[in-house]
Amino acid sequence: MLAASCKQAPRVHQIRNLGGTPYQEDSIRVTYGRNPERALVLLDSAILLGNIDPYRALLTRATIYSRSPESRRLDQAETLCQSLLQHDSVVGVPQRQSAVLDLLIYTSNMKDDNESYIRWASQKAELCREMGDEVEYLRTQAEIGAAMAALGQTEEALQKLDNVIRQLDVPGSINRMDALSIAAKRKMYVLKQEGRQEEMAPVARRVLSRLDHYQKHPEVYAEDSYRLSWSKRPSDRERYLDFTRGQAYANLAVSYAPRRRDSALFYLQKLSQTNYGRSLSARKMIVPAQMELGMYREAMATYAQVEKQLGADTLHSDYALLLRDRARAARALGRPEEAYGYMQRYAALSSELANKLQESKAQEYAARYRAKEQELAIQKAQVKNRQRTVELSLSVLLLAIAAAGLLVLLRQKRLLHRKNRVLAAQIADTLKYKEQIQLPQEPTDLFEQLRVAIKRDRLFLDPAFDRQKLTELFHLSNRQVGAAFSRGSEFSSLSDFIRDCRLEYSCHLLTERPELSIKEVAAQSGFQYASTYSTDFKNKYTMTPSEYRELQAGQ
Repeated sequence: MLAASCKQAPRVHQIRNLGGTPYQEDSIRVTYGRNPERALVLLDSAILLGNIDPYRALLTRATIYSRSPESRRLDQAETLCQSLLQHDSVVGVPQRQSAVLDLLIYTSNMKDDNESYIRWASQKAELCREMGDEVEYLRTQAEIGAAMAALGQTEEALQKLDNVIRQLDVPGSINRMDALSIAAKRKMYVLKQEGRQEEMAPVARRVLSRLDHYQKHPEVYAEDSYRLSWSKRPSDRERYLDFTRGQAYANLAVSYAPRRRDSALFYLQKLSQTNYGRSLSARKMIVPAQMELGMYREAMATYAQVEKQLGADTLHSDYALLLRDRARAARALGRPEEAYGYMQRYAALSSELANKLQESKAQEYAARYRAKEQELAIQKAQVKNRQRTVELSLSVLLLAIAAAGLLVLLRQKRLLHRKNRVLAAQIADTLKYKEQIQLPQEPTDLFEQLRVAIKRDRLFLDPAFDRQKLTELFHLSNRQVGAAFSRGSEFSSLSDFIRDCRLEYSCHLLTERPELSIKEVAAQSGFQYASTYSTDFKNKYTMTPSEYRELQAGQ
């Protein structure tokens, strides 16, 4: 399984712009390939010197960790990358998101964690689609298909790979043709793992057909392949085509070996005519075909070269299968003792691998548990942040509503104040007008006689003045007094008239006697209770005595 990437990072061949110090990003990248711990020291120094920005520093540290064989380092790389995806310098920047996702995909591949691989590759595919990179989107979908097969979802994986191959198998660019080749390899690998080698042949022929079409009609293929952009020399282009064609021949030989010996030998011959066919990589591909065809000596020679290349790196299942096939080849060549030795080594390595697998499973479960814990912690933090955001939004909304209400209240108060000021002026003018009107010398009716007497002698200032005192003072009956006010005036009763007189008198006191309190004004105006006075005043003038005094003072 190979990590998908919208862009393959170029290999660093020389260190540029070091600025007289080794603490630069280029030198760090060169160093971590051979001495990761030294690269981390250089990175820390570069951060202290300010030679690397925070995003590049985190990405470089994660890259160094991802190259380590230690599971702890791989976990650290994954954690760093996940935090980078939430970093302000990455969010909203597709190119940086792509780089971080590439590293997460690579790390998942190193950990052999197909579930995480699919998760990050799916995010990468969606990002490629958003960026408008259709070819890279399909290339990544092919890698997801291979990972699905590793999880046992074989049929779904093959359907996905078929869909990708169908969309890529059209002219357009070298990049598209290269993506087709990769998708085809992934499908053939899945078929080989499932023991369905005979189904590989149509896929390999499809690749050969596309290569033939390119060589006949190169003008309809854009020169945009990242695999070929590093060189414009025709020989390099031919080397790429030779490599891709040679792999197709090798897969055809493996596909035909179990049932069609002549076809398998034909494609082995075709492979040997390519430059790629002379490489160890090619010979490793065709070993299964050689074993099926009884070409044991050739297979043994390849196995010997592979073992030499592996050196001490033999603690894996590929080497175990190599030992098993060597035992089978040695037995077929009549070398039973050698075959027995290989089988003993195969059995011992298989047992050790089984123990390692159990340990690995335990570590994997522990890592998943830690990852789940981290995920839950992140989710809790996100929920808490969302709650804070909601609370803050509600607070802002309530403040806005309160501010709006306050503005409305202030506006209404300002309008009321303006209205009351006009009203207070009108009240004052009305009172002055009433003062200027002379009371008649000889009133013609009973109401006028009573009004003149009450006004002139200020009888209303007596809090106890009522109808009884009025009847006694003027020798009238209650009926006569009631009739005088109900029929001869705008007042319905004597009490209404007395209250009106007292209120008008209080207006004079409020204006002319500012030293008096509201309670004193009420008492001197004939009211027994200040509260009754204030209520009556507001009912008549729509404002309180204090407001009237303030408005009159302002005017």
